[in-house]
Amino acid sequence: MKNLAIRFIIFLGISLCVNYKIPETFYDIIIALLLLLGFIISYKEIRENNINNILSNYLFWIVCSYIILIEKKEVVFSLSNVFVILFIIKSVLLVINYFKFKKLETPSTVLSKMWVFTLFLYLIELVLNSTHGTKYLFYYIGLISSIELFIILLVIKEWKLKINSVINVFK
Repeated sequence: MKNLAIRFIIFLGISLCVNYKIPETFYDIIIALLLLLGFIISYKEIRENNINNILSNYLFWIVCSYIILIEKKEVVFSLSNVFVILFIIKSVLLVINYFKFKKLETPSTVLSKMWVFTLFLYLIELVLNSTHGTKYLFYYIGLISSIELFIILLVIKEWKLKINSVINVFK
């Protein structure tokens, strides 16, 4: 519950900085630092069987991405947007995981952690200069991690929180 409150405060800080650009000269750096704090919380918290932490983690990244994309005047609700494509793919994987194992959290892999890191990098890049240099890195690592997770969900019989990679499933 503590992480939920911290994420809400981070979200509120990002919202205020994006909407009001307070303080005017350093708002982008403050947003980047708040995203970094959210990223650190994502890696440090224990989410297994804790519905509040699982949902707050998912919602934090979705809402922060939406706010930053809207601020940068990105077309958010288009099927050509990489966020929408990956959101749909990740949602389908979450549904598959839920129906197969009755768990809201998908197994954690190294590639999925790399994908969250590239999401973090892409959002910071959008806030700081909007050149979209990491956009396709974010997109392709997201696709590869989704394919890996799909294979893992098809192969494993019993749910595990941490699976390093698809190679470990076949051992």
